[in-house]
Amino acid sequence: MLFTRIMEHLFHLEPVVCQNCEHLRIMLEQARLERKELIQLATASGVPEQTIPVKDYQPIPSRHMPFSAVRHNLEKKDRLLAEQRRADLKAKANAATSERIDKLEEELGVKEDAG
Repeated sequence: MLFTRIMEHLFHLEPVVCQNCEHLRIMLEQARLERKELIQLATASGVPEQTIPVKDYQPIPSRHMPFSAVRHNLEKKDRLLAEQRRADLKAKANAATSERIDKLEEELGVKEDAG
């Protein structure tokens, strides 16, 4: 490689360029040109920016809630669930008790008539 360059320089010969090298050089030149055009388009300040009127949009409300408020809500839900469970248990207990009473009354023959 070095020898060929020295000979080309001494005898003023043109370097031998293969077809593949020339094709690669052309592709590189095209890529550089495209990159340069894209950079110019991206940095062009001649295009006015479209502005959106702010009055059409509402600000996004903050979803931040203090821990004391979150704790209060959770405790309230727990109290309601506990109250509902107690009411369900009472209703089941009352139903079971009334069934037992009815069975005992039937066995003893003292069933009271309604009315």
